[in-house]
Parts: sequence; C-alpha cells; structure tokens
Amino acid sequence: SHQHMHVLPGIIDIILDLCLDHGIPAVRIPSIPVSLLATRPSNLGEQVGRTGLHVLAERARKKARALGIQAPGHFGGIVAGEAVDKKALRTILLNLREGTTEVMLHPGTSNEILIPATQWDHDFEGELDAVTDDGILQLVQEQKITVQNFRDL
Repeated sequence: SHQHMHVLPGIIDIILDLCLDHGIPAVRIPSIPVSLLATRPSNLGEQVGRTGLHVLAERARKKARALGIQAPGHFGGIVAGEAVDKKALRTILLNLREGTTEVMLHPGTSNEILIPATQWDHDFEGELDAVTDDGILQLVQEQKITVQNFRDL
C-alpha cells in the first residue's frame, strides 16, 4: 500500500480479507523499532509518527498471523520518505536480525523524470546506485544474505 496506509485500523481488516479471498499469502508490515530517548528536538514529530506506525504495524502483524498470512519479521528502508543510500543500506545489512527483513526501496533511473511525475523529492537514482553497488553486492555475498521476494515467504 502507498505510505503504509494498509495498517490503519479498519483498512487492515479489509486488506487481510482480500488476501484470504484472493490467495495472497503475505503482507508488508512496516514496523521499525523507535526510541524517543535518542531523538533530537527538531526530529520529535517524525519520531512520534514512526512510533504510531510501529504500534499500528505490530497490531496488523498480530491480525495477519492469526489468519495464517505471512509477513517479514523485520522491516528496513523507507518509512518517513528518506531515500536509502549506500550508507543506509549497508547499515541495514550489517544489522540484520534472525529471520526475514523487508528492505523497502523505490529505485529508479531518472530523478529528472520521476521527481516531477511523482511530486516527491526523492533520490530514486541514489537508491538504484545503492542496490547495484559492487560493495553492497559483495557484502550480501560475504554475509551470506539470501535475497528473495514475497513469493519466497
């Protein structure tokens, strides 16, 4: 769903019913743990939003599990609109926990076209550079990280 709207109360129930009706075996759960203790005052609003998303996502996870719908155990990447550059992706990969982690990205080949088309100031090209970077690909191999998609859940 766009901007994680599917975890909102009421909407998640519709989404899970659609998953069951159409044989969709997995759903995104955009739950990133947050800590308000480490938050700068200028970033407090974003952290409050992330905390709300975390709470709603964990409620959605419980509902999905109760219905037998799979979800990655962990989530990384885009939450508050920030692009995932090479440094951020490397940090995510070096801090993976046991299980499956979804890394959400919006890679693209032309910021010049995509930014006006989406009306979103996002570094699509930077994310493409990150996921195709030789150093990142080498890290994936060295860490024995299995890259998969939702079908593999």
